[in-house]
Amino acid sequence: MDKKQEQALYKPKRTAVDDTKIEKYMSHELDPKCLDDRQPSFGLTNRGELIPCCWMDNQVNRHDEDYQKLLAVSKIEDYDSIDEILFTDEWIQFSKNISNGIGFISCHHVCKKRETPQHKRESLYEDGGFDLDDVFGSTSKKVRIREL
Repeated sequence: MDKKQEQALYKPKRTAVDDTKIEKYMSHELDPKCLDDRQPSFGLTNRGELIPCCWMDNQVNRHDEDYQKLLAVSKIEDYDSIDEILFTDEWIQFSKNISNGIGFISCHHVCKKRETPQHKRESLYEDGGFDLDDVFGSTSKKVRIREL
């Protein structure tokens, strides 16, 4: 990776437009999905970094110094387990901050408080397995709907 690529990935320059967007998003009150079962998993970047969720992997977050610190301790190849990453000071601080309504830019955009869920809706079904008859006369029963 040359210096220009490294700069773009790990130390992007911030513009006035970025600052305006950041100010707008950071004003939103948080309803973090990563604290309950609405966002049950972490994200993994194509650079091998563990991140709190897939929405976090963007250039805007990379402007944030705290996000850069989180990424610096999130390279999966540097650890023997995910737990080792999650128990670093940076991840513990992220957890405390998000619990207190302080998050990264994407947190304030994706997980802002809304009247109705916006990003995901799951319909969960229960059945005894797939059978050819199910194609024409479904025996599946809707168990619940989960909106995230």
